[in-house]
Amino acid sequence: MQQSEIQKFWNEVGSTKDFTDPFFADKFSALVKKESFIVEYGCGYGRVLNHLAHLGFQNLKGFDFAPKMIERGQKMFPHLQLEIMKSAALPLAPESVDAVILSTVLCCNPYREEQCQIVREIHRILKSGGIIYLCDFLITPSEKYLARYAQQAAINSDDYGIYLTTEGILVKHYTIKQIVTLLSDLIFSGWSN
Repeated sequence: MQQSEIQKFWNEVGSTKDFTDPFFADKFSALVKKESFIVEYGCGYGRVLNHLAHLGFQNLKGFDFAPKMIERGQKMFPHLQLEIMKSAALPLAPESVDAVILSTVLCCNPYREEQCQIVREIHRILKSGGIIYLCDFLITPSEKYLARYAQQAAINSDDYGIYLTTEGILVKHYTIKQIVTLLSDLIFSGWSN
């Protein structure tokens, strides 16, 4: 499945879904001030940002590449700033963001180059010492998923953890090592600029 098909899925099918993946607001709030500039990369319809707004966070902005997701969010949460992404790059200045939320976005981008583009963009916009909140799916030992991982690995063994959902979209589950490797530029860059 190519990127255009993934975008089509999230625009047409995904925009009708209600998401329930966890957001650990207590952990986030302990690290990020209420007045901080917070960006959610891949915000969907703005569920997480709306939660933060209700907690008193004031400077929130969300971006998603599915226009119907943004349209839904603007109807549900008109108080939020939600924008359509035209590419992986966001219309934000370098080192202008205090915190970036990346909640179940990497799983929806099973292609390594696209994952790297996302991480590079976060690195570009995040201030030195900024916070990245990442929540995603790890490889599970469940027989159901192990069979799906194996089936996809038989087609392409380059990146274990990818599987085809019942809706026909490729997603990826990660090991902790894969996440750390992907984020290594962010984590180990030193941010000494």
